[in-house]
Amino acid sequence: MLYLRKNDAKIVQASYTGFKINTSSLHLDDKGRTGVYVLSAHRIVFKQVDILYTAEDFLIVKSVSVSGDFQLNSGDEIITNGKNLYDGKIVNQ
Repeated sequence: MLYLRKNDAKIVQASYTGFKINTSSLHLDDKGRTGVYVLSAHRIVFKQVDILYTAEDFLIVKSVSVSGDFQLNSGDEIITNGKNLYDGKIVNQ
């Protein structure tokens, strides 16, 4: 026997270009800006980002270009968890 079933489907197509990060990597700094902390030469640096897409366990973000601030780059070592993080903190590895 041949059973046929009809279902409605909705196709949503979108694409995003940016950095895929863990949701635990996203922070607000002391100025209320959204961004990530990265490790750069034994120092923590805050890099501001805009959220393009949100999923359950990851985000797609783009780097924000603000004069005087560092931009998020491919290859940056993003800190995924930690306590008492702040821009300029010196860390020993």
